[in-house]
Amino acid sequence: SIWYGPFESIRATTADCDGAAPNTPYAELLANEGDLDAALRVYRQAVSARPEDPAAHFEFALFCYMHADYLREEAGWPADNIVLTVWDGFYRARRLAPDNFELAS
Repeated sequence: SIWYGPFESIRATTADCDGAAPNTPYAELLANEGDLDAALRVYRQAVSARPEDPAAHFEFALFCYMHADYLREEAGWPADNIVLTVWDGFYRARRLAPDNFELAS
């Protein structure tokens, strides 16, 4: 979990969150801090833990789109897998929440 105050940001470590469902805000924080390996792991856990959550699919697809170079060069993903993962994530988000236009863009 993440708490934002006017002058500080306090992040709970994964040890503090034992048993908590993986969450995409935490993954986004990890990605913003440059820990793309950990962010990828948390995004994948979030999609696996909550396959009915359109936001989890959308955020994972967006991460893959934004960090395609990392996925290809560092994580060893073939370019085709990246494209298919991005397309699939956006498609699933749209199918799960057809009236949510934020997830449709």
